[in-house]
Amino acid sequence: MDKIELRNGKTIERQSLTKEVYEDLLRNAEKRMDGFAGLKMEVDVLNDRRVLVEENGHYTIYYNLPDLQNVISDVKELENSSEMLLNKNSYGERFSEHVEELVRGLLSDLQMTDEKLDDSLLKKIDNKVRTLEHGGQSFNEDHLINYIALIGLMLTKYHGAVWQMEKADDGVTWNPYQVRNQEIQFFIYLYEDIFMNKVSADIVYEVYATMEDIIKYNLFRV
Repeated sequence: MDKIELRNGKTIERQSLTKEVYEDLLRNAEKRMDGFAGLKMEVDVLNDRRVLVEENGHYTIYYNLPDLQNVISDVKELENSSEMLLNKNSYGERFSEHVEELVRGLLSDLQMTDEKLDDSLLKKIDNKVRTLEHGGQSFNEDHLINYIALIGLMLTKYHGAVWQMEKADDGVTWNPYQVRNQEIQFFIYLYEDIFMNKVSADIVYEVYATMEDIIKYNLFRV
């Protein structure tokens, strides 16, 4: 089961499904729920009250309808919040001290622990994530903070950038920026690609390459 931690600390469980399993379960659907078309979702309640969801070619099952509604509400609140890393950066102001630890954790989860920490690693990670179920969408969501650490590590190593931690307006969240002449807010690109645009391919390398161009051509104020 995939676990989703909501902003209020509550945990929701859901399971990613293959298209074949989804279609098999759909045969036992009791009711198609109205009101989700605007979210580009198809929602069906099974006879045991579990809920099937199809969204942009991704298939999931929830234990019940309130769980799904809580997740949708949480996403809406998050999209309306300027604090994208709320409850995601558990290291707070000391995030930069744990960068290599986070990168090693990412490699461990991908079973790539023998890889060297150089810029060739970015495409290798993208290629591995692409082979995961549903193109790695759930994996990407769960590893946003690890991706931030990885890209920041490479910008530090190859482009002379340094970490700068800033407390957000909510008084709780610490945002990790990279600085080279001016702030480079690359974590915003990552967040939007993963959570809003649902991009699941080549995220890590493309964001890093964008940051390289910004540095190379002095295109700050991103």
